[in-house]
Amino acid sequence: MIKCTSCNNSLPDGFVRCQFCGADVTNAVRVKGASDIPQRQSYSWGPARWLVVSYYVISAYYLLSGGFAILGGSGLLTGGKSNMLGIGSGVFTVLVGCGLIFKWDLLRSVIVFFLCAQIALGLLSMLMLSAALALGPAIMLMMVLNGINVCVSRFMFYLYHAINEDTYG
Repeated sequence: MIKCTSCNNSLPDGFVRCQFCGADVTNAVRVKGASDIPQRQSYSWGPARWLVVSYYVISAYYLLSGGFAILGGSGLLTGGKSNMLGIGSGVFTVLVGCGLIFKWDLLRSVIVFFLCAQIALGLLSMLMLSAALALGPAIMLMMVLNGINVCVSRFMFYLYHAINEDTYG
């Protein structure tokens, strides 16, 4: 801290003019004891590191999942006929994955729609599968996988808003 030579107010060290009277304080005397005060650590107030890592891992999952859907829909993986619905779904999922990774503002509403649709369709399919639960363990496995998909989509919805808070304001 320094003392203004004109108005005697305390000012931070880096000031060259007094904020109160406008006097030149480049040659002002330092206040005794000010150097004894420990300096405050700077903190990063961004999202926690594990949130950022989770965000990019799930984003990459959507990108890869869409790529495999495109390959599967085109018949390259199965050797069968092409399926335009599979290709379209894959392209949409790749677009969402790219939008998440590169934080494209243009796709913000598409990403939110995609995540909400993933949650809604997962819950709907779980409801439909619950009627056929007596058919065996395969149905139970499908319900568990749909439940995991709903949880991952919901977590990604949270991550999307936590990570992009600074980006989008």
